Amino acid sequence: MLQRLSGLPLDSLARSSGFVLRRPRKLSLVAFLQSLLLALHQPSHSFQSWAAQLSALQQQLFSKQALHRRCGQKLVKFLELLLASVLGSFTALPAQIVPSNYSSTSAEFCFRIVRL
Repeated sequence: MLQRLSGLPLDSLARSSGFVLRRPRKLSLVAFLQSLLLALHQPSHSFQSWAAQLSALQQQLFSKQALHRRCGQKLVKFLELLLASVLGSFTALPAQIVPSNYSSTSAEFCFRIVRL
């Protein structure tokens, strides 16, 4: 997962969405996204568990309040751009590599989950 995330243009997407205005001193975008994906796989979702996972990944302390402040429209826009970038890379692949069960409703479902 780390290799795939680090291959994406995270910095430019974060800047164009307004999620990041300057280079973060403490927060790595790769670690932020990795911890977000790991938090979504937990049976119960909370800012406290998400902050604990991010703190473990970054080996620095992050509070649930700091994560809560980052969760807003700019994060949603960043995740939408990121998902569009990932899905756009699938269209560049040969047709037999793209999953046959993929549909536009899958992308719409992902956007709805992100907005929750």
